[in-house]
Amino acid sequence: MSLIKRLWETLGCKIELMDPHKHDRIYAVISHLPHLAAYAIVNTVNDVDGNFIKFAGQGFKDTTRIAMSPPEIWRDISAYNRDNLLEMLTLLKQNLDKMENLLIKGDYKGLEEEFRRSKSLREKLK
Repeated sequence: MSLIKRLWETLGCKIELMDPHKHDRIYAVISHLPHLAAYAIVNTVNDVDGNFIKFAGQGFKDTTRIAMSPPEIWRDISAYNRDNLLEMLTLLKQNLDKMENLLIKGDYKGLEEEFRRSKSLREKLK
């Protein structure tokens, strides 16, 4: 194991040994959920009017770039990590519902707080 660890460290990777179940839960929210969200965002545009895609700017392209990933790979990853992914989708829907409710109520200060909470965590990513 130390030879493999040294190889990855030589390549500049940070190594953290962990339980495989923890790994799958982490990657369900950090990697797999964003892929599903990107596919869903693009499908939403198509549901409204696929021609609207021509108006997409850099923000849309940045947000949905991973929706160009091979569908077969993400089908298999989703099947393998199904339970964790279902949990993360539930949490994502809860966060979207919270924002929807703030918009319905006209609570723009509350919406801003949600944005600030997200911005604060996102700023920790370099």
